[in-house]
Amino acid sequence: AVVSTQSTGGFLGVVSQSPGLQQALTTLKFWCRRKKIAVSGHIMTAIPHHLYKSSSISPDMDVLTILKQVWSFLAVKFVDQVSQQGLIVGETSTEYPGLFTETAANVLYNTDTAALVELARHSRIMIDMLDSSRDSSLFVSVLTEPVTSLFDLYDVVFEVEVPPCASSLQHTLQYAGVMHRGIVDHMREVLSKAYGDRAHHVRVCCGNPTETWPRKSQPPTVTRLTVGVMVNQDNWMRQVERGPSAETPASLEFKEFWGEKSNLRRFQDGSIIQAVVWEGKTVQERRSILAQITKHVLARHVGVTQVRELKFDSGTIVGRAGQVGDGEEQAQKIIKTFNELSKILRKCSKIPLSVTSVQGVAPVLRNTELYPQLEYQVKQSRSTNAVPNSGSACPPYIAAHEMVCHFETSGKWPEDVRGILRLKAAFYLALKEELESIHIPARVNPDFLDIARNGFIFRLRFFVPKETKIRSTNISFWTPSSSDDLKIQTEIMPHVSSLLGSFSLQHSAFPLTVRYLKSWISSHNLSNCIPDIFCELVAAHCFLTTWSYGVPQTATAGFLRVLSFLANFNWDLYPVLVNLNEELPSETFERFSTFINTRRAYPDACIVCPHDEQSLLTRDAPTKTSLRLLQMVAERALQGNTVSDEAFKPDTSSFNVMIHLKPSQTGFAEAEEVMQEHHAKSSQFPVVDYNPVEYYVKELTQAYDHLCVFFYNKWRPRFVGVMLKRPENTPVKFTVNGSMARVPCGKKEEEDDVAVRDNLDAMLSDFALLGKGLVKNVEVLKLDL
Repeated sequence: AVVSTQSTGGFLGVVSQSPGLQQALTTLKFWCRRKKIAVSGHIMTAIPHHLYKSSSISPDMDVLTILKQVWSFLAVKFVDQVSQQGLIVGETSTEYPGLFTETAANVLYNTDTAALVELARHSRIMIDMLDSSRDSSLFVSVLTEPVTSLFDLYDVVFEVEVPPCASSLQHTLQYAGVMHRGIVDHMREVLSKAYGDRAHHVRVCCGNPTETWPRKSQPPTVTRLTVGVMVNQDNWMRQVERGPSAETPASLEFKEFWGEKSNLRRFQDGSIIQAVVWEGKTVQERRSILAQITKHVLARHVGVTQVRELKFDSGTIVGRAGQVGDGEEQAQKIIKTFNELSKILRKCSKIPLSVTSVQGVAPVLRNTELYPQLEYQVKQSRSTNAVPNSGSACPPYIAAHEMVCHFETSGKWPEDVRGILRLKAAFYLALKEELESIHIPARVNPDFLDIARNGFIFRLRFFVPKETKIRSTNISFWTPSSSDDLKIQTEIMPHVSSLLGSFSLQHSAFPLTVRYLKSWISSHNLSNCIPDIFCELVAAHCFLTTWSYGVPQTATAGFLRVLSFLANFNWDLYPVLVNLNEELPSETFERFSTFINTRRAYPDACIVCPHDEQSLLTRDAPTKTSLRLLQMVAERALQGNTVSDEAFKPDTSSFNVMIHLKPSQTGFAEAEEVMQEHHAKSSQFPVVDYNPVEYYVKELTQAYDHLCVFFYNKWRPRFVGVMLKRPENTPVKFTVNGSMARVPCGKKEEEDDVAVRDNLDAMLSDFALLGKGLVKNVEVLKLDL
């Protein structure tokens, strides 16, 4: 039977006598508005009324109990007959998506089917929050968190320009002349059929259309619609759409729906069926398959030809010259080479100890490197190295992909750090000889071994657990790194990198989301302020904390989610707990519930993850200043709620000085980024991990950190931005510790103390002097000399 209620007049009298019902109704209407669920307040009153008449709720219940009953009804009973054709409550209706009557009126006559599905979806989220053991503050946060854009709810969003003739007479008359409702329902039916199992849910909306108009005027027309798609991660990039067998009657229907795109094809299992094959040679092209389907079916069945997908242009953001697609294929080449090299290392016999495992640490080995390294080419010459002559262009930047080698357990390691380092160096030499005997070039350093394979460089380090313990107890000034540095390099990073690599395989949108984030940070010249591991852990946190909206399945949705987090998170009050693979124990969550009491013991950006509960990975960076800048840039990028590549354009108006660099000396010149395949027979070893701009900025920071903050783009270093900490350059009292880079400017009035000011003239000269050969010119934008 149709779910029906009597007039709400008597129910409102009951509500006025029940504080629980009053609070529940207010909360439900507020919740619908915050989540932008297109359901009227009248409907949200009628639903509790129905539950009251059926004795599911009573006026004596508290507000949480009432809310739980209402949400349970919406999540389970109210939608137990959901189908692709619509939500049916009671008897089947072909005119409306659902029937929910109050006396003789159908209160759902003007409610979109997608809105009812969203109502059920959000209800399930709230039920899960109430049933879980999480604290009440998290429940309130999920309840009140607003929906700011369609990408909070959907993974792919299209904008569709609708011609006047798109809605047929049948669909228009079905909704009493409301033309946009006929277009919306017809378009949703077509798209749902076309997507099939590629999408969980499709919604077509037209903003806030005017559904009333003067009697003597024409009905309003819809010119633009928005399509939101919640994709299925496993199927949405499938290249082949398999249809029915050629002998069945359904084959004609399939052919009629897809038109010229459908063809008879024979597959490896011998079946001859109708099938549609979409363009998708690279991962970048396969991400556009949903757009290809949308444009084709809307043009064929709705008469719509102008369809635009709202997304960031991956080719502009993460693409570069000489790279195929967005770089995923290049990253897979490096990963394949790493796996081959790992097998070779485990078979080496000239080292006294056997190799038990080789773990990758480099971002590219977990698919999160912004620009995967291209194969290098060493120019043939008589020289034994590839170092260029004085005055020639800087060699292209070639990254060394870090990896850590673990040995079998042994008690024969020396008892001091010096002895361990010498023994490790001997192991490096022995391994180099063995690799060169099988024609694999290698170069030894006291601390690591560089190995060339298939045009890529891998930097191998040996991990000795005993070395970390000795360093932590015996402090020696001559050791090249501290105990924490060694622990990060050989213990924490390999484990965290392995977890992030597994996470990348679980969530296909995660790698590209991280690359978008790294590109965005670099484009705003924050490369030296924000480390790569910070980007990856923050993005992983946003993928894991999905109580309100679910896991994003596209990079655009994921990147916007990360920007929203960076713009709103308070790093001073809260830690970020990244529970990768659910390896963080419950004791860790309990310990950080009182984080504010021990805030000073942790870095400015406290990110806790498995194997790093002290947040050592963010110990040095980012700082409070960097986090504040990051927040400001994120807030500016989110203004207007539009998806535009303008978010990646830097703002240089805040710089006081710009140090312009010579492109040919940075190692990232566009003409030199296009590298050819490596000649395997070449005995020369390239210049590895040489980034002159990075070294230059480090020298500037060491010399003038007390006066300036420096910014640059690691991947496109065209200039170094300088922001003065005291742009007004007012005189200050002279102190011995604060006299560096300052000159006297007389005595203060009524005082005998000497006043000093920043020596900006000498500082500008030093900028050019320290970067001799690299600096093109120093431009003063706004500076009081």
